[in-house]
Amino acid sequence: MQPFGWVFFTALGITGVVTLALLPLARRMGFYDVPNERSAHREPAPLVGGLAFAVGTLASVLLWSTASARSLAPALASLALIAVVGWLDDRLRLSPGRKLLGQLAVAALLVGWAGMRVEHLEGLAGIGALPEPVVLIVSVVGVVGIINAFNLVDGINGLAGGLGLWTCAAFGGWMYGVGQVHYALLAAALGGALCAFLYFNIASPVRVFMGDAGSMFIGAAAALLALQFLSFNRALPDGHAWRLAAGPAFVAAVLFVPLFDEVRVFALRLLRGRSPLRADREHAHHRLLEKGFSHSQASALLVGCCVAVTLVVWRLQHLDIHLLVLLEGALALAASAWLARRRDAGI
Repeated sequence: MQPFGWVFFTALGITGVVTLALLPLARRMGFYDVPNERSAHREPAPLVGGLAFAVGTLASVLLWSTASARSLAPALASLALIAVVGWLDDRLRLSPGRKLLGQLAVAALLVGWAGMRVEHLEGLAGIGALPEPVVLIVSVVGVVGIINAFNLVDGINGLAGGLGLWTCAAFGGWMYGVGQVHYALLAAALGGALCAFLYFNIASPVRVFMGDAGSMFIGAAAALLALQFLSFNRALPDGHAWRLAAGPAFVAAVLFVPLFDEVRVFALRLLRGRSPLRADREHAHHRLLEKGFSHSQASALLVGCCVAVTLVVWRLQHLDIHLLVLLEGALALAASAWLARRRDAGI
C-alpha cells in the first residue's frame, strides 16, 4: 500500500517548519514583497512561502517513496529548477526575457527529459496525432503557458494556492484511480504542502506570500499532471471506468480560471495596443476586489468556478469535444462580460 497519507502530512509538516525557519531570515535579508500601485495588499510580507512548499513537496516524495523518486527524477529536477528560477526573479527582479528563458528551459526538460508531451488532440479541430516537430512545439508552449497562468493569477491571498490544491485533487485523484501511483503521490505531497502554506497565507494578518518561486512551481506541477493525464487517459481502453471521452476539455476545465484569466488579460492588453507582458490591474481577482469582494470571497468564488466547470464537463463528457470546448468558451465570455461591468452598474 502506498503511503499517501504519510506523504501528505509529511509535506504539510515540513512546509510548516521550513516556513517558520525562513521567516526570521527573510526579515534579516529584507526579502519582502513591497506593495505597489498594482498590488491587492497593503502590508509587506515575506516571499518565502513558495520555497517552503517546494521543499516540503520534493522532500516528502524523496522520503517516502524511493520508487516514485526514481521514476519521477526528471520531473522532480525540473520542479526544483523552476523554484530556483522563481526565487531568482523574486530576489533579483529578472527581466521578462530572462524569466521566459528560465521557463523555456524547464519546459524543455519536462518535454525532452521527463517525456511530458501532447501527442494527440483527440479530434479537436479535426486533428488527431501530431507530427514530432509539432508535438515538441505544442508541448513546450503548453507547459510555459500553464506556468505563466498560475504566475499571473497569484495576486490575492489564497487564490493560487487554492487553485493549485484543486488541481492536485482533480488530477491526483484520477491518477490514483488508474493506478499511476507515482503521480498520485506527487499530487498528494503538493496538496499537503499547499495546505500548510494556505494556513499562513490566509491568516489575518497575512504572514507569508508564495512569490514567483511558488506560483511557477505550482504551474509546472500542474502542467506535468495535465500532460500526463492526457497521455494516460488516451492509453486507457474504451469503456474503462476512468477513461474520459474528452480529455483536452477536462484539462481546460480543471485549469479553467488560470487559463481563462491569462487569455483574457493578454487579449485586453493587445486590443488596447499594449504589450501583453505589461502588468496591470485587469486580472479577474482585481476586478472582483473592485466589485467589493474580499480576498477570501474572491478566492473562494474563483476556485469554486474551477470546481463547477470541471464537474459540468465531467458530467457532459459524452458530448462532442467541440461542444464542450464551445461551452467552456461561452462560460469564459460570460464571465468576461460580467467582470467588465462597472461596480456602480451592479454586481
